[in-house]
Amino acid sequence: MRKCNTPKPGSQASKSDKNSKQKMPEGSWKCEKCNNINYPFRTKCNRQNCGADKPADSEKSPSSSPDQNDQ
Repeated sequence: MRKCNTPKPGSQASKSDKNSKQKMPEGSWKCEKCNNINYPFRTKCNRQNCGADKPADSEKSPSSSPDQNDQ
């Protein structure tokens, strides 16, 4: 598949809603029960029949602790 940096005219605006579900905002977390991707501000999974708590280890993002990058 070839990629070009030129956007396809007219199609980007109408398809952006569908594509936005595949892009995870920074800090998003995956539910350990159902693998649903949740927004960073959620503390519980938003999938209808799940509602599992956000896993504690996902709050420690590597980008938020620059002190450990002393290599």
